[in-house]
Amino acid sequence: MAQNAAQLTDKVTLYSNGDDAMTAEVKAAASVLIPSKFSVEAREIKQLTGNDSDSSVTVEFEDGTTKVEKFLVHNPETVASGPFVGQLGLETTPGGDIKADYPFWGTNVPGSTRSVIAAHPTK
Repeated sequence: MAQNAAQLTDKVTLYSNGDDAMTAEVKAAASVLIPSKFSVEAREIKQLTGNDSDSSVTVEFEDGTTKVEKFLVHNPETVASGPFVGQLGLETTPGGDIKADYPFWGTNVPGSTRSVIAAHPTK
């Protein structure tokens, strides 16, 4: 997501909201990206406020300081609709997506992609 956001701006800030483990993980992931374009903000966020005048968002931190961002990107955890992930024994990512490896986007269960597609036929 950070790389996608970087296509729209010169600087991307990755917020970890005070989570030390997440901060370490995000810093490690960002270290392989362009350092001048990506930074990690570890402080805990108190609130987000929309600014109608210029369509920006103000990030207010627990320490009282603020930072204005033009836009925010968020990717919530995914939850599969139905029991098929467990029934097929599919491996999932920490975010809840079905884990599928590049280049063929195969899962840990051979043939499971066909099973999932067949479970949701189009009309």
